[in-house]
Amino acid sequence: MNSSQRAKFSISYGLLVLCLLSILLLSPTVYASGGPSQPTPPPFVPPSATGNSGITPVNSPYYAGYWGNVPSGHITKTDGEFNVPDVTCQPGLSEGQGVVTGILLEGSTQAGSVEVYAGVGVYCNQGGSTPYTVGFAYLYGNDGEYSYKYAYYRFAMGDHMSVVITASSSSKVTVKMMDTTNLRSFIFSDLVSGATSLTTAGWIIYPDDYYLAEFSSPITFGWCAVVDSGVKLSISSLSGVEANTLVDGNDNVMASISALSGGGTTFSITFASSD
Repeated sequence: MNSSQRAKFSISYGLLVLCLLSILLLSPTVYASGGPSQPTPPPFVPPSATGNSGITPVNSPYYAGYWGNVPSGHITKTDGEFNVPDVTCQPGLSEGQGVVTGILLEGSTQAGSVEVYAGVGVYCNQGGSTPYTVGFAYLYGNDGEYSYKYAYYRFAMGDHMSVVITASSSSKVTVKMMDTTNLRSFIFSDLVSGATSLTTAGWIIYPDDYYLAEFSSPITFGWCAVVDSGVKLSISSLSGVEANTLVDGNDNVMASISALSGGGTTFSITFASSD
């Protein structure tokens, strides 16, 4: 092979490699049976303690964590940090397991409810022993329209996450999640009908229609706050604050929460039982 032939071969080989890489990178991920499934958002369950002062303990079949309402106006920004839990799969259970950690915003209008959720889920397939992660955001408008984004395997268990959600006067909602451990980001933005009516914020975990996944160390939330009419408020400054303990149908504790600390911005959630 002379130099001219070698040059042509090198160019052709390089083009072939680029084509193969393009196919791999641009093709949608397809999972076999038993692979990752799409996560689902938490149910819309407004705090029952609306308007109450102080903190009301609640046994919830849906969540563990804190949430409350802004005293007036609406939420324009929400902050929070948390660690992605270290999950141990339990192959012997009759269903898969999951634990989703994140921030939930809700509001109600005459046209319907509005919901924004951003977080990271850790899941185990039924019979499986290897957990996987999914970062995602859901934006639901009061007109029935919704949008979402997923990011499989982008974040790892034990990573530290920082989440910021903003809602503009033009109803544009932007979710920014930053993995400060591995410097990976997740950004999603869209118009959400009724976004200027968001009045409830929650920093929560939930099982996502599965058994609650077993996490070995507490999930710690920090720097939890909202901005209402230009004023930054900690959880303890909200009205109708609920401290939710996750329970099963017989009121057995599945995940317990600590008292607020750090000026009302920090708390932890501890695993108790999967079902």
